[in-house]
Amino acid sequence: MIRPLVLAATLLAAPATEAATVTFTNLAAYDAALGTPSTISETFDGGALNGSSIQQILGAHSFNNNRLQGVAGGGTNPAKQFTTLVFSTRMTAFAASFANLSAGEVAHVLLDGIQAATITGGTTFFGIQSTIAFSSITFLDTTFPTVNTQFAIDNMRVSPVPVAAAAPMLLGGIGMLAALRRRRRG
Repeated sequence: MIRPLVLAATLLAAPATEAATVTFTNLAAYDAALGTPSTISETFDGGALNGSSIQQILGAHSFNNNRLQGVAGGGTNPAKQFTTLVFSTRMTAFAASFANLSAGEVAHVLLDGIQAATITGGTTFFGIQSTIAFSSITFLDTTFPTVNTQFAIDNMRVSPVPVAAAAPMLLGGIGMLAALRRRRRG
C-alpha cells in the first residue's frame, strides 16, 4: 500500500519535462500577460552589469552604447556563435529591447539549453514567458555562415519565480507553534 502512494507522490511532485512558452513582440502584451507592469532590471549602462539579475554572461558579447552588443555572433568563427545570460535566481519570464537584428538574420532562443523560440530580422522587442522556471537564456546564431548574426540587447526585464503567498504565513505559524511549545515547557 505504501509503495503505490510513494510512486503517486513522486509522479505528482516531478516537474514537467517540457515547458509551454508564450512569446511577445511588444511590451504592452508582455506586461498584460504578467499581470503587472514590468520594470527594467538591467540597462547595461556604463558598459557593465548594473542590475542584480544576471550572474554571468557566456559566449560572444561586448558592451557598447550602454547595451549588450555583439550578442550571438561576431568574428569569423566557423562554429555557430551564442550568448548565454545566466541569472542569479530562476525566472519565469524574460524580455528586452533588441537592435541591429538585420533582415535575413535568425537566432534561436534556448531556455536552460532547450529551444523555446526563434527571433528574426527586424525584431525590436522580444519577450518570453515559460510554465517552467529557467536559470539561463541563450541566443544562438542560426544563420552563420551565410550571415553573421549579431545584435544588441538593452532594457532587460525578468520575472523571478514568485514566492508563494502562503509561505510567509506558514513560517509565521511554525514560529508561533515553537514559541508556544517553549512557553509550556518553561
